[in-house]
Amino acid sequence: MQVGTTQQAGSELHAWRQFLGRTTLWLAVLLLGSGVICWVAANWPGMTVIRRFTLAQGLLTISVLLSVWLALRLRGTERMRQRAAGAVLTLSGLLLGALLALLGQTYQTGADTWELFAWWAVLMLPWALAAGTQILWLLWCLVVNAALALWIGEHLLVWWEQLSDPAFIALVMALANLIMLGIWEAVVRWRHIQTRVGPRVLAFLALTALVLPLLLGDVFIGGQGKVTGLAVKIQ
Repeated sequence: MQVGTTQQAGSELHAWRQFLGRTTLWLAVLLLGSGVICWVAANWPGMTVIRRFTLAQGLLTISVLLSVWLALRLRGTERMRQRAAGAVLTLSGLLLGALLALLGQTYQTGADTWELFAWWAVLMLPWALAAGTQILWLLWCLVVNAALALWIGEHLLVWWEQLSDPAFIALVMALANLIMLGIWEAVVRWRHIQTRVGPRVLAFLALTALVLPLLLGDVFIGGQGKVTGLAVKIQ
């Protein structure tokens, strides 16, 4: 009886250590990213275009090289230490988006806004596949959501409004998140990975896409669509 109690206490202690380790790691990445953003924002007006691109590319290169070095350095160590490489690579994904935004702001090519997020998702996909980090995959899913929503709003929604149902965008967004949720669950079962945050976030996004048009009405996308209402009733 005492042995079982000791093992249970040790298991709970190990779980708490893992939780604190993950929380501290991602908090450090968040603070580091926030510090870099604040420093760049404070010195941004006095920089030339060349300096801005040099700074953005330099930060991105340093973060990518650091993540590669950590991945090689911490190979074979415990899982918690290996997550450091994935955390730094997630920061690299954010810096990649900032670089693309700077490129689009500096050189007005006339491209649509959704193309920025689409290229961001395409360029970040190899990193997500290599790292296998849950947070990086969630970032990728959010970028895909933004690209899809902007594309529908700029192209498909114009055609669909002729059929008097602008809330079609909500149903498409919900379906896209449900597809990503299904793929996520399939990969988790195939690789025997324990993950909770990812599926919950994707399910929340799918549900939010269906509920928001009903709650906000005209404020959201121009009207409460019959297709979305029917989908919510079916749910």
